[in-house]
Amino acid sequence: MPTIAFDDVVFERRGSVGTFRAPMGVAVTVTDEEKFAKRYDKVLDSLFVKYKNKRKKRIYKAAHLVSQILDASVSFIDDFLEEISDYITRIDVFYSYFPANLVPKGRIYVFKDTHPRWYDADHFINLIENSYVHICVWRYLELHPDCKKYNFHCDYFEGKVTPAWESIRDMSNLHLYNSGGECNCFISTADLILRHIQDTLQGNLIRQNVRQCFDAIENGTHVDAHWLGPKKEFLNNIAPNKDISADVRPKIKHPIFIIAWQNPTNRSLEKDAFEWSLAYSKTMERAFEANGCVRFWDPKGGPHFIKEDEDVVIVANEQAKTMVESIRSVFPKIKVDETLKQ
Repeated sequence: MPTIAFDDVVFERRGSVGTFRAPMGVAVTVTDEEKFAKRYDKVLDSLFVKYKNKRKKRIYKAAHLVSQILDASVSFIDDFLEEISDYITRIDVFYSYFPANLVPKGRIYVFKDTHPRWYDADHFINLIENSYVHICVWRYLELHPDCKKYNFHCDYFEGKVTPAWESIRDMSNLHLYNSGGECNCFISTADLILRHIQDTLQGNLIRQNVRQCFDAIENGTHVDAHWLGPKKEFLNNIAPNKDISADVRPKIKHPIFIIAWQNPTNRSLEKDAFEWSLAYSKTMERAFEANGCVRFWDPKGGPHFIKEDEDVVIVANEQAKTMVESIRSVFPKIKVDETLKQ
């Protein structure tokens, strides 16, 4: 089945007078999920051998790859894209920034359906950056309506309601993946492409320069870049029209593998270390194989995400025993797996 995978990031360039920031997203179009997944696995195996390093994860997000192999990650990702591009039909890059001289009155109108107000460009970017990925889905469908029946794999997001969200929220083939860059090889590829752009883009963030980041790809993959800037047709769709959070929960892909892990020392860096543990990596691998996703248990929001008959609690350490009891008090029939407990 053809698939489009989406991920986003905030593109940054630091200068002498400040930092340029622009939300950016990537859509990766794949015509055959099964063949792509097999190729992804094979390419990673061969590249870790080439770079004399050990593959520690089934699926890599860019931040983990960079953390593991540091400066070698730039050429690693270059090689990855060259070798996987045979299985990618199209790469679409989306980005937004709003020069003050091009924005009417220098401000952007938001929340028109609740309590209207005006945001300057910087505050507007802060408002949309955590949910920019859904704007990419909306614009992709505007550009490629013939692909509307494909599977849409999208990294999880949270944000305010926008006209763009209202136009896509009823899609039955739109699926959100918590930790998508770590448990979904298609979203992982989109994440690696975003890192590639961050590392290799020269000059200003414009279409020509973005496309030049992919000059080494010679396998027929079509690459294009799209500035979703201050034009009225874009702002009317991407500016939040309601000051209320979009309900994305019905779109989350199940099963969710819920990690019950208790920080043993309460030091913030403990979670970073845990993400390299066998329990964590195996949980992500199980989610990949089940075409599901992964969340850490959150007592505040967690009960609203769980499907008791589909999801699984992964007990990561002995200290999480009380946490598991809390989950079971709400979902007594949920499956609890202790085989990875450390």
